[in-house]
Amino acid sequence: YVRNMLASFFGRVNYNLDETYMASVMMRADGSSAFARGHRWGYFPSVSAGWVISNEPWMKSTSKWLDFLKLRASWGQNGNCNIPLFQYLGTVVYPNNALYFFSNDKVAQTQGAYANVLPNPDITWETSEQLDFGVDARFLRDRLTFSVDYYEKKTKDLLVLDTKPSLSIGGKTSPRNAGNVSNKGWEFELGWRDNIKDFSYSIRANLATL
Repeated sequence: YVRNMLASFFGRVNYNLDETYMASVMMRADGSSAFARGHRWGYFPSVSAGWVISNEPWMKSTSKWLDFLKLRASWGQNGNCNIPLFQYLGTVVYPNNALYFFSNDKVAQTQGAYANVLPNPDITWETSEQLDFGVDARFLRDRLTFSVDYYEKKTKDLLVLDTKPSLSIGGKTSPRNAGNVSNKGWEFELGWRDNIKDFSYSIRANLATL
């Protein structure tokens, strides 16, 4: 029986002034027994802000054709601890009915054990960081909707579990935080909704790049 423990704490503060100026700040702390002591806790902040420009008094002249216009931005981090347990320990496997050559002549076989992990006590959380800028707009009495987003997502300290080709080096797997991945792109969405007497319909299309 193997038990894995995960603890999470978070706090958030929201700000809203007249449904025009909005902001949110959040901080979370995650701890996982998948990592060694001293590396079990990760801290992941995030912040977002929005500005509803259409609510400004100087935008009243556009009210005949513009119903809603909002600018928004966000930045935040998330953690990943998805890795097999006890990779920070040098564990030993003693499989049933498994025979190995332990003698120099490699003729006589005997049952034995082997170290299946090359331990790494320094492995810790994988972190994903995303930055997003967006615009939301509605026109013609909310019948026409449009939104666009630009995002950048970076993942660092990737949790990698290397599989070794031979047990002779003293371990089958070797865990590490290795490499970074970066993605960025645009997302567009355009929609139309209306009704003809009692018949209502909507059409929506989206396009994304990566």
